[in-house]
Amino acid sequence: MKTKQTATAASHVTTRPAGRHSHSSGPVLKVDGGPALGILDLQRLAGNAAVQRAITSSTAGPVTVQRRIRVVKIQGEKVRVHSDAEQTEADGILTEIKTKYGVTADSATVIAGIKAEYPDVKKSVKNRLRARTWRMIDLRALKQALGYYGAILGAERAKSTRSGVAQEVAAVGKVKNAINEDTPAGKLDTTTLGEYFSSKKAMGLFKSSENYVSDFKTEREQLVGTFVHEIGHGLLSYAIPDYIAATAYWKDANTELPKAKRFEKPMTDYGKTNAAEDICESAMMFFVEPKRLAKKCPKRYAFMVSVGKAWIPAPKATALVEPTPTPEAGGTTTDVSANVDVLAVAVSGLEQLAVA
Repeated sequence: MKTKQTATAASHVTTRPAGRHSHSSGPVLKVDGGPALGILDLQRLAGNAAVQRAITSSTAGPVTVQRRIRVVKIQGEKVRVHSDAEQTEADGILTEIKTKYGVTADSATVIAGIKAEYPDVKKSVKNRLRARTWRMIDLRALKQALGYYGAILGAERAKSTRSGVAQEVAAVGKVKNAINEDTPAGKLDTTTLGEYFSSKKAMGLFKSSENYVSDFKTEREQLVGTFVHEIGHGLLSYAIPDYIAATAYWKDANTELPKAKRFEKPMTDYGKTNAAEDICESAMMFFVEPKRLAKKCPKRYAFMVSVGKAWIPAPKATALVEPTPTPEAGGTTTDVSANVDVLAVAVSGLEQLAVA
């Protein structure tokens, strides 16, 4: 399953308000011919040592300081970073998603997945598939998206109701292009944002996702949504039959009910493709903009809440704590139950996580 662009890609330019981080004295600093920056701006870009060198060597004119943008290889993946701190952060993210969620960053596995699931495409086309360099915004969005599914990933999965089934997502990668169709005429695609490859238990992010916004206000939110959606093709596929029954829109996985019998339309036009895309669009909206989903599609919102509840095993029954006499009052204390409602606490946490 793949998510394709449905609107024109938006270019994002962050402008700095006049006077922000400005100073009344000291040298004027410029980065790569850009706007004048204050000392604090430069510290964020190049670090304190670079600031001191710039101030020491400055004259009456502006000082130009180059950003330390570079591509580094971290755990087998290429990542574009702007500083040593970002390189450390990227390494930390890749380590965390592997150890905490059981998901390895492995673009080669995604490429293998594309080749395996597009068998009719010419070999000459598939041989042109290439890994794409990760950006920090990609990795941060990936970490956030995996966190939403944290209850059924990694070590936590063994504690969940999904413990008896092997984890459906084990790898994630970034690739320049997808392939548009599985036919001899298939070619490299420039519109696919992300895609899940069940044969490799892998999810791929593509170049088309860069600087793209359609469903949300920011690129970061859109990236989180894309990851949530595509990962959902693996983690939520088991729930599709129940989803069809609960939402009263689909007759089966690919057929809509007659119009008169439909209760609630999918959250997005892309969700009308089939039930699998519908549930993944609902998951995307539930975690990124839950209030919007609850208002427009209350049945879908309620279903996503129920899915989260179902991941947490019901607490084992325990005996009630016996009443304790209270000599001062000559009576007994209120009965105290040892059956703490763990499930309610867990679900409340899930909903708060979605809003965060």
